[in-house]
Amino acid sequence: NAVRLGWTDNATNEVVYEIQRAKLVFGSWTGWTTFVLDKNTTSYNDRNIATGHYAYLVRATNPNGSSNWTVVETDV
Repeated sequence: NAVRLGWTDNATNEVVYEIQRAKLVFGSWTGWTTFVLDKNTTSYNDRNIATGHYAYLVRATNPNGSSNWTVVETDV
């Protein structure tokens, strides 16, 4: 199983993109995992994940702070 995320790089001064992933288990988000991607990245492929309901949070980050999280939920 795999999930492909894609976004438009609107940031002009990002240093990295951060992605967080969690799985919904019995009504609670569990197994939070963080991925750090290079600047100017516009997609991420999450491969070999178990069947379930997931949340993905994406934001751009630089030394002065971070953008708001963009949240996507999906079933695998």
